[in-house]
Amino acid sequence: MSGVNKRKTLAEAVALIPDGALLALGSDRAPVALVAELVRQSRKGLRLVGCGGSLPADLLLAAKCAADAELPAPDRAGPGWTHAMAQGRARAVKVADVRQRLRAAAEKAAFAALPRDGSTRAQTVEDPFGGAPVPVLPPLAPDVALIHAEAADAAGNVLIRCDTRRAPLTDILLARATGRVIVSVEQIVSDVAVQARAEDIALLPSEVDCVVEAPFGAHPDACPGRYDADAALLEDYYVSIADAGDWIAMWISNPKDHAAYLDRLGSKRLLTLAAHCATAA
Repeated sequence: MSGVNKRKTLAEAVALIPDGALLALGSDRAPVALVAELVRQSRKGLRLVGCGGSLPADLLLAAKCAADAELPAPDRAGPGWTHAMAQGRARAVKVADVRQRLRAAAEKAAFAALPRDGSTRAQTVEDPFGGAPVPVLPPLAPDVALIHAEAADAAGNVLIRCDTRRAPLTDILLARATGRVIVSVEQIVSDVAVQARAEDIALLPSEVDCVVEAPFGAHPDACPGRYDADAALLEDYYVSIADAGDWIAMWISNPKDHAAYLDRLGSKRLLTLAAHCATAA
């Protein structure tokens, strides 16, 4: 499975994202390491879309890297989402509508057809088969998608264990609808390892622009099969509802890179999170 080497550092990958980009955030695993690098590089004016990405989106809004967001309402609103909603810079949308719009973009369709249930305000088109008018929304084709996964080889074959997939896996649809796809992974593995797990290939090199090795790249969120969520650190963030500046400075801005962030966390803390679910890639 050898091919073009698509491996980059976090800094190199994030440098490919321009200010003002329409940025989609993966929701199957949180691409926190990539988002943290966006904050370190002081990216501005990003417009956030996707089917989830609650913590990464909140961080970008709180750090003032994102100008606005159209995302499903998070299960728990953090300081970024709360302030953006109050300022009219964030709008909650339906997951089902976003999926349909992404699917339309992936399939190069002219529009996304929605159910006739009246739950979404949309334009309508005539049903060519004589039924009631069909509600439609435009395709959603983000400029860049940030996705975190379990493993990949340097060519861009991305692995996700079959037993941890959701059907359909949202991040696969997201990648196929997006212009540029950046994938961070827990581990870069060999061609031989990929061949041994061919049934777990979720994205092909043709669907991936670059891959970045970022161990604990979803932390403080969880990475199924690798480590649990860091409940204490997440709670510290979500209770900083008035101002997340100190938390972002401590855990995002001040560490010079991802390696420094992991050093600040400490090996004991990380090993404890991984103790009950670590698996070899």
